[in-house]
Amino acid sequence: MLPSSRVVEGATWLTHWKPPETMTMDPPEGDYRDSIPTRPEVIAEQYSGAVSDGTWTFGLVQCWGKRSKLARAAVHIPCCPSFAWNPLKWRGIFFGRSIMQCYWFGVDRTRWARTTHALRMGREYTEPFEGFGTSDKHEISSLCWFMCCLGCACTMGIGQFLTICGNYGVNFAACYTCHAREKFRRKYNLPPACGLPPGIDDCCVHFLCLYCATHQEMREAIARGLDGPGISPLDVMPETWAHCPGFKEEMEHRRRKIEAIKEQGHVFLPMEHRIERDWQNWREHIKQGKLFDYSSYMASHRQEAKDGKFDLPEAPQAYQPMTSEAAGFHPNHHSTGLFNVDAVQNVTLQRSNSVAY
Repeated sequence: MLPSSRVVEGATWLTHWKPPETMTMDPPEGDYRDSIPTRPEVIAEQYSGAVSDGTWTFGLVQCWGKRSKLARAAVHIPCCPSFAWNPLKWRGIFFGRSIMQCYWFGVDRTRWARTTHALRMGREYTEPFEGFGTSDKHEISSLCWFMCCLGCACTMGIGQFLTICGNYGVNFAACYTCHAREKFRRKYNLPPACGLPPGIDDCCVHFLCLYCATHQEMREAIARGLDGPGISPLDVMPETWAHCPGFKEEMEHRRRKIEAIKEQGHVFLPMEHRIERDWQNWREHIKQGKLFDYSSYMASHRQEAKDGKFDLPEAPQAYQPMTSEAAGFHPNHHSTGLFNVDAVQNVTLQRSNSVAY
């Protein structure tokens, strides 16, 4: 039961709500590098009174709103608190931040890759890069650079040059990155930004404003209690907080948490099955002489999820391992995208920290 103080208005661009009774922490003041990032599970408890399916917790254009400051401090090192007017007080060459801090926290593509990798948004985002490097950091970087190269290929390098690798202006790799946002919205029934069908709306948002979209998606994920390797700053640049008290204990806790998440196992509905499902729904609308109706489309999708066809039940608080065999995955067919959907319809699966389907 949500606290009575919860008042949420707005949809995607702007949201307005009163701080719930669960929000008792104050966001850090000053440089975020002077205090260890708050654990994702603690952030979820703080925002539990404001989070609800069917509405965004943070608006698309509220990247720097005061309501999101607590979540921002748990996943980000912003440039403003790191800046000092006296260059002698800078803790990095780029206006107070180091080169690697700018890469991991200031680049839109890295921020998107961190969220997508942490939440295991789908095989199209994980399979090419699993085992590519020696750690999750390498896999996140590989995903980030693949996104950059894809945008470069789509514009023969001209667009990437004009937009400084897509970080300013439009994102020419939106046709690839938008599927992660689409999955996230479908899972929690979140409204579109432009009122367009799923996928098209998400592509427009990622094409026109990847900066705002990546901030919104990352903070929304951590506010909903979703976690994974890469979403916490301690996963990508732990040395930044090595001087803080309790650093070693916090890193040990984080290590155990990541191991538990990886042992969990994840099930993804391959992209080709999602495309087939959407195409069948579209054909049914055409046969009935109807134009595309977004509300009925989402209602149909929610019914499919309720029937257990394309969704997985929420897991309890304790992590429970799940094998690929129990989920209906066939390792020998993994590279071909074959997935035994019928095998999982009558199997009760335990899952957490994954929004992919």
